[in-house]
Amino acid sequence: MEIMTIECPKCKGQLHIDVNTKQCFCMYCRTEAQVKPLNGRVMNSTSLLTRGFLSLEYAEWETAKEVFEQAVNIEPENAQVYLGRLLTELKMSKEEDLAEYREDLANYVDYQKALRFADDELKKCLEEYNEAVKKRIEKRIEAAMKLADAARQLAKDARKRDEEIRKAREAELAKLWQENKFSYMIVYLIFIIIFITIIGFLVL
Repeated sequence: MEIMTIECPKCKGQLHIDVNTKQCFCMYCRTEAQVKPLNGRVMNSTSLLTRGFLSLEYAEWETAKEVFEQAVNIEPENAQVYLGRLLTELKMSKEEDLAEYREDLANYVDYQKALRFADDELKKCLEEYNEAVKKRIEKRIEAAMKLADAARQLAKDARKRDEEIRKAREAELAKLWQENKFSYMIVYLIFIIIFITIIGFLVL
């Protein structure tokens, strides 16, 4: 089926209709009207896909988005259309780049639709891309868990060292007391005698 872009003469909305259609019902202003081709352009999904993927190659994201939106209205069960929309959303120029994405592709509706309508070859490729993504995610999670375990072990070791230092200081102080307790007692007695003597002078 070949599709032609037309312009509603009343609301100027752009519509896509079969080239053989003489009248259409405007989806914007709800008016049935005679319409004329817009610049005489005739489009089909193949030409739109070609233009869309070329736009992706040159990182023309807005153009690619617009083109793939037109294509999905023409052929809503074309897996390549949804693949193009997915690449546009993720700002990727090539299909192979999907394998390097950071999130599970199954979270994206366009990936799900591309998978649904894909032939066996494309379906296999899409699944392999997502498997590569999931394996990389698993590795990141595993690495993060190892880092967390290492951090917990470091904290545990630090607490153990602090406890050992505290006990060593207590033991050192106890040993020092045992070795010098008689000297400390003599000093204490001298201090008491001096204190009593001073009090006695003050009373007299």
